[in-house]
Amino acid sequence: MSAYKDGYQDNANSVAIATGGVKDTVDRIVRGHAAVVFSRPGCPYCLGARNICRKYMKRTIKPEEVCFVDVEGQTDARAYRNYLKLVTGNSVLPAVFVQGSYIGGLEQLTALHRDDRLAEMLRTATQNDPFSGIPSGKTAK
Repeated sequence: MSAYKDGYQDNANSVAIATGGVKDTVDRIVRGHAAVVFSRPGCPYCLGARNICRKYMKRTIKPEEVCFVDVEGQTDARAYRNYLKLVTGNSVLPAVFVQGSYIGGLEQLTALHRDDRLAEMLRTATQNDPFSGIPSGKTAK
């Protein structure tokens, strides 16, 4: 597990060890959390996305329902980037998922936050699933 300078913990490694394979790991992380931010250290946009999600921790969702993943800190960082690009159609970070759905990066997250739609999204599961072949609902970690 790696830590960001802003104090957030990257909890992807423990999931990766249990499941093997980047696709399975990313899918389980996204399905197992209300919000997931895939990011890289030193990226101001990634820091902004983490800060927005942090505002909802404890108030709207439990802290353990938010996962921050340092893509560059993963053993197979290139595979993570490639799979995220395949799933999202975007090669830049941050990549933000809410209730299993890819919502975009900092710009989209900020817009949802400003319009007071993010809180509702965090409370309500969506049926939009970017991961074909994965049953809906949370999976065990």
